[in-house]
Amino acid sequence: KLIPKKVVDYRDGKGTPLATIFCDSADGQGGIIQMSLGTLTIGDITITIPSAYLLPGSRGTPAPNSVVNVLNDFMFYTSQAFYNLGSRAQFLNLLSTDESSANIRPSVKQITNSAESMISAIYYDAKVYFSVPYGASTNNYTAVYDTERKAWLPKAFTLGFDKFLRYTTTAGTPKLLALKNGDKRLSEISTGIQGDYG
Repeated sequence: KLIPKKVVDYRDGKGTPLATIFCDSADGQGGIIQMSLGTLTIGDITITIPSAYLLPGSRGTPAPNSVVNVLNDFMFYTSQAFYNLGSRAQFLNLLSTDESSANIRPSVKQITNSAESMISAIYYDAKVYFSVPYGASTNNYTAVYDTERKAWLPKAFTLGFDKFLRYTTTAGTPKLLALKNGDKRLSEISTGIQGDYG
């Protein structure tokens, strides 16, 4: 039922490091599996035994590039909303997936289902950038979630990007670069992007 889409290094609710696998499914719900590799010794032979379990109530993703590490949590897109995976104060030693896009749900519903697998994201300078296909077959807008203000701009850029990447110059200056659909060169997302793209 579950189709693995993205594997990341994460932890369980107690802080134990585990491989965390974001999965999709035919019904659009998906799920999150956590896996550890244990060992069993019989005589002088040691066998590695994988141990996996599904996080109860979790949601997965059809868009592997939407999974992004945001401080202690992961944000990602599901077929219904943008979700957040992390520890919650009310759930001791457990991970929880909660919707983070309730305030922009009408905008999220404009995402084209057949193109949702192309959604791309990055966390940079306390903001999460999600490039999404609103009513299109390619990413044509970029939504921004400001983690400091806990606020969304669902159409921050009227530009879509296929991929984001961080770059550090030889002088040690960090840059946020992106590849726009159809471009053969990278764009820098900075305060000057409005002058570049109007």
